[in-house]
Amino acid sequence: MRRIGDLIGELWTDKRTPLPALSVVQTGGLPMEGAQVVIESIAEEHRIVNASGVAFLAGQQGGSVDESLSKLSGALKQAGMEDSDMLHVTCFVRWLDENRDAQHVLSQRFPNASVNYVQMQREYVSTAAECEGVARAREAASPVKYMMPAPAGYSQVVIVSAPKVVFSSTQLAFGQQPGDIRLAFERLQKSIAPLNARLDTVAMSHIYVVSRGLTDTLRTVRSEFYSKTSPPASTMLPIESLPSLDASLGVDVVAVADR
Repeated sequence: MRRIGDLIGELWTDKRTPLPALSVVQTGGLPMEGAQVVIESIAEEHRIVNASGVAFLAGQQGGSVDESLSKLSGALKQAGMEDSDMLHVTCFVRWLDENRDAQHVLSQRFPNASVNYVQMQREYVSTAAECEGVARAREAASPVKYMMPAPAGYSQVVIVSAPKVVFSSTQLAFGQQPGDIRLAFERLQKSIAPLNARLDTVAMSHIYVVSRGLTDTLRTVRSEFYSKTSPPASTMLPIESLPSLDASLGVDVVAVADR
């Protein structure tokens, strides 16, 4: 896992192109037998393909993939979009053997979306499934619209039509104390600042947790950096491990840049 960053760097350097933002996590399993790596990517398009912008949908927990997808579809429709507008869906499941038909279920529910699913951890976790998505917006926000805030401190849907967004790589926290987690968010804030982005204008946040006991502390620290009135869409997941063996969690964001 720790070699992936080096391999990406070598490949992009050989092609003489700018290095991408990169997040690497170890999951509990992949749906294809014998597979070692699955890659999701976002690329720049030189023509306008989503004129009204895109909507980021937070992960929806469910007792099954179908239930999680139903909640995701409900959030999408409540925000004024339809299942056909979904562009991409990723589902994180607790056990692959429970979800051998997940690919079919995903494609049926969202026929126009690229889809992916992975097992969160090797051991059995409490949440059966959590699916997140990115959809084509039907009405432009100006430049960002936060919708359906949840009590846990995140928005269910965030619509972005800003001309520029910033994708960060993962910042790791080492240790489980509030100060350790705070340092990771501070490093993340510094990393996006040169691109005129701030953590209080984040549209989507992914938090990968190795230790389950961190959730409450993490939410408290996160609230110090994210906007309390306009929190981002967010997916928080237990995963197997991170590129550093000492890391307790990782966080990456999609932030709206200032003009």
